[in-house]
Amino acid sequence: MSNINKIILTILFIIFATASVSQLMATTPEYIGLSIFYDYKSKSKIKNRSNLNIDREENKNIQLSEQSFNIGAAYPIEFNKKTMIVNKFEYYSLDLNLDEVNLEQTNLYQIPNQLYLVNGRSELSHKLFSRWTFDGSIGLQFYSDFKENIKRLNLGIIGSLGTSWRYNKNLVLGLGLTQNFVFQEYKMSPYFYIYWENRKIIATLIYPQKIQATYRLFQKFKTGFYGTIDSLNFALNRDKYKLSNPNINYEIFSVGSISKIHLDDYFQIQLNGGYNISKVLKIKNDQNIINKFNFKKSWFFKIGFIYGI
Repeated sequence: MSNINKIILTILFIIFATASVSQLMATTPEYIGLSIFYDYKSKSKIKNRSNLNIDREENKNIQLSEQSFNIGAAYPIEFNKKTMIVNKFEYYSLDLNLDEVNLEQTNLYQIPNQLYLVNGRSELSHKLFSRWTFDGSIGLQFYSDFKENIKRLNLGIIGSLGTSWRYNKNLVLGLGLTQNFVFQEYKMSPYFYIYWENRKIIATLIYPQKIQATYRLFQKFKTGFYGTIDSLNFALNRDKYKLSNPNINYEIFSVGSISKIHLDDYFQIQLNGGYNISKVLKIKNDQNIINKFNFKKSWFFKIGFIYGI
């Protein structure tokens, strides 16, 4: 299938059915209006040689330190009792530092310190029957290190097609297909999710991305645990790297605790802490891996301020 056909197929798929798991929002009592998060990760040493062009002794000194900043906004529009659209915007800035590496001698492609991601999407939730809901959205992502003019390859199309079924007042089950077209590669994969809640506990499973459970200790305080697998993509400067489509893929598996403190009916503070069990960073040209970094576990701390309506 040619790239043009892939793009056309992706656009048609999104127009008619692309979705994220917006039913999870529909089952909660509030929508996020504005959120600001800061995430700090401790230094982590390299785990193995990967395919780096350096000897084993030098590998032991390679360390990765990072911090990120995230701003999110959402605005819901309710058309009637059955149909709602939530428009979302996200800005993500990642600051990476790879220490103790002589890039001139090791022939490594240098990793830029600042990487950016901008994401905008509209999510549709429509109640089909008494217990069935259809979820659909359209999403566009922009990846860059902001070192060159914006080009077509800096843009990605993402989404999924799904439906959910409310078993009872506590339990919601859902399944569907996620899809994306990023860096000239088209991917489609299935997902399913489980959402359960009662007066004290909220538990969520989105396979294969996330699991989370929180318990309300007090009226304005919730705590719990979670595990996530995040995959981030960023485009790099073509002139600097002398490649047709240089990009970075960064995958992180994290487990930790989460606490939410409600200051009033609208404002809350969120605190996360735990371990990044594994971190894999790949420098690629299109989908061909040029260099690959596997890092050991590190701890992280995350703080966020949320305004909900």
